Order: sequence, then C-alpha cells, then structure tokens
Amino acid sequence: MLPIIIPCIGTQVQLAKDKLDAARLEDLTDSEEAIAELKRRHEREKLLLLEDNKKLMMDLDTVSVNFVMYI
Repeated sequence: MLPIIIPCIGTQVQLAKDKLDAARLEDLTDSEEAIAELKRRHEREKLLLLEDNKKLMMDLDTVSVNFVMYI
C-alpha cells in the first residue's frame, strides 16, 4: 500500500508547486501593470507641470517687460 501513496503525494506536491508558480506569476504581472500605470500617470503629470511652468514663465516675462517700460 505504501508504494501507491508515495506517487500520489508526489503528484500533490507538484500540483501545489504549479499553483504557487502560477500565483507568483500573476502577482508579478499585477505588479508590472501597476508600475506601468504609475509611470504613465507620472509622465502625464510631468507634462502638465511643464506646460504650466512655460505659461508662468511667459507671464513673468510679460510682467517684467511691462514693469521696465513703466519705469
């Protein structure tokens, strides 16, 4: 009876390993997707801030020129 149990346990161990590997792969995929989304959000926010900075610099130049002309 013992020889029948050992292959069954080996199969169960292999199934458990396969499930663990699948879970790890899924977690890794989820993490990579989350990181990619954060990078997209960061780049979008960075572009918006750069645009705002350009507008503010142009406003500052305009105010500076007007101030110099006023003096």
